[in-house]
Amino acid sequence: VVAEEISDCIKHLKDGSSGHDQIKPEIIKYSREALLNPVTYIFNLSIEQGHVPSALKKANITPVFKSGDPQFANNYRPVLPTFNKILERLIFNRLYKFIEDTNII
Repeated sequence: VVAEEISDCIKHLKDGSSGHDQIKPEIIKYSREALLNPVTYIFNLSIEQGHVPSALKKANITPVFKSGDPQFANNYRPVLPTFNKILERLIFNRLYKFIEDTNII
């Protein structure tokens, strides 16, 4: 992963709730330049080792209503740490590009 990919993911974060770490997306956006090198290093290490840091696996399980019928559990979501959202988006983007380029589906 290169810093530009991470920077792009940070720019497109939605403002709003934070995970258990209490780091709001707005703070990460504001600190983007200072965070790029260390986050790039950590994410590359995570991908190379095939291991997600345990801090990114934690989530607030306070149900946040998405939409639909409030009686169904599927209409609620956990609140993930913002750095988890960035890592997930990076991996999604890479997988999506691979699937498109190789015409697997």
